[in-house]
Amino acid sequence: MIQTCPYCGADLRFQLNKSTPVPGERKFLPSRVYFSCRKCAGVLIINPHPFENKYQLLMSFFCLPFMFIRDIDNKSLLVGLLAVSIIGLASSTIYYSKLRRHWPHYRQANDEDLIKLGLMPKPRLQKD
Repeated sequence: MIQTCPYCGADLRFQLNKSTPVPGERKFLPSRVYFSCRKCAGVLIINPHPFENKYQLLMSFFCLPFMFIRDIDNKSLLVGLLAVSIIGLASSTIYYSKLRRHWPHYRQANDEDLIKLGLMPKPRLQKD
């Protein structure tokens, strides 16, 4: 996964993100924060891959046989189900890691994101 700042290009790979409280929030244990770059103080928005939710569902499907280990009496069926689930877990993990390799972890904040974070006021409709 590409972990660089979308604004300045600084490498954020092994650094902790700076949590900045939203204006108007208290400094100690604020209820709303946003991540910002340590170099340029740009607002960082997490950019999940579109396959991420499908991957989590797939992983839970492959973990189902492990939940029913005690209920299955046939040992050959149990071994077969566990082998298929382990192979499925390993292959989907390898595929997912290769898929996300060139995906940026952070993206630039647009106006909607800034409004949600409270960093920009909501636009008011003007009546004519």
